[in-house]
Amino acid sequence: MAPGSATEAYRRAAVRTASKEQLVIMAYEVAVKSLDGAIRAIGERDFEEANRLLQKAQDIVMELMLSLDMEAGGEIAQNLWRLYDYMYFRLVQANVRKDAEMAREVRDMMASLLEAWREAWEKLKRESSKESPSQEELREPSAAPPRASNPYGGVSQIPPKGGINLAG
Repeated sequence: MAPGSATEAYRRAAVRTASKEQLVIMAYEVAVKSLDGAIRAIGERDFEEANRLLQKAQDIVMELMLSLDMEAGGEIAQNLWRLYDYMYFRLVQANVRKDAEMAREVRDMMASLLEAWREAWEKLKRESSKESPSQEELREPSAAPPRASNPYGGVSQIPPKGGINLAG
């Protein structure tokens, strides 16, 4: 296996199995990392690398814009659209001018949004774990299994749905 291919396979699997919330978090993480690299590249006067990383951040911002559900999201979606639009504009300017401060401005906004999404995701996970039964509750039956009268005498256990009762 080529170096890095295992890492790439892991990333692809993580993206395929992620929830919508996790995908947004991943997008913010990649954007922040790309912008950190772009800021560093501008400082080192590696403008080709800065261009590549700023374009990557622009692509992520555009994808975030396109993923907004303006009808269901209401005012929040509209506000995010405006914020993403501003970020995109600033990233284009940062790339044209090779301006690290403009890139840092967007990076800081992305980092704030990333933190907010992480907090929201953790809260959602906590709330959903309260609603679903614990593993212990799933293992311990709360009552005896249902029983039915056997037309041939005695009482037999009801077979599981789609299965056959081999206990006789």
